[in-house]
Amino acid sequence: MNRLKAKIKTIKNIGKLHFLSFIIKKQNISMLSLEINENIKIGDIVYLTIKSTNIALSKKLPQNISIINKLETKIIDIKDGEILTSIKLDIDGFILESIITTQSYLDMNLNIDDEVIALIKGSEIAIC
Repeated sequence: MNRLKAKIKTIKNIGKLHFLSFIIKKQNISMLSLEINENIKIGDIVYLTIKSTNIALSKKLPQNISIINKLETKIIDIKDGEILTSIKLDIDGFILESIITTQSYLDMNLNIDDEVIALIKGSEIAIC
């Protein structure tokens, strides 16, 4: 499980639906949730969690994609297996892990020091 320290930038509530945006160092990330702690407020520092299997990768910024979070990262480590590959990413000093199929890793020809875009759906992020 990935854990990122972030500062709450905005909070929008419509009924039981909550849309929050955060700043992680220099990059923005957003979250969509049905439940949030009612005590959090803009400016609070929180920790966000993201499952490694919920982080997709792209070598180029995709156009016309519905995934809201597109974070610029750099590959710092790769551990390939027979079926799955673990890829460690550096996002402004925070380390994320993305787990993708080994076939995708090979098809994308990913290497250490490659700059890639981490793609994360807003509904796949939670505050811990």
